[in-house]
Amino acid sequence: MEVQQRTDHEQAKINFEKEKVARAERLQELAVSEASLAREAKHCPHCGAAVIRISGCDNMTCGRDHDYSNGKAVTVGCGRTFQWASAKPYVSKVETVPFAELVAPKEIADKIHHAVPCDHCKNPEIVGYRFSCIHCSSLDVCEQCERVLSTSGKHDKDHVFQIISTIQ
Repeated sequence: MEVQQRTDHEQAKINFEKEKVARAERLQELAVSEASLAREAKHCPHCGAAVIRISGCDNMTCGRDHDYSNGKAVTVGCGRTFQWASAKPYVSKVETVPFAELVAPKEIADKIHHAVPCDHCKNPEIVGYRFSCIHCSSLDVCEQCERVLSTSGKHDKDHVFQIISTIQ
């Protein structure tokens, strides 16, 4: 019995280490994405979404690509128009989670994000880490659902989640 418990404990430690590496990789992806947005994007003055102008005139429509002839919006946005020159530069809303805090889940396990439901499992309040997609408008999920969405293909694999440990 003791040998089996040690083996289970060792496997849990291995799984935890793998998860730490995966989270560190996601944080690095987030940092790269945020740096790119800081260089290239502006905020829509109506909804605050990040908008990148690829080419063309100063007239922008939030949430539509420059070739809207296919009738499909390729990004999340409100659909309202604005002038690129008058829009405010993109400022990151992403909180960076110190790695030491990220690898110590017991310290935040009891934190409850009141009135922030998980959009996947529908739990009315997220407990522990809150994962918020920086590409989708208002997609917040709990830690368990983030793992499901990241590995199942149910969420765009190129999207990055902001990891929120503090209650906002």
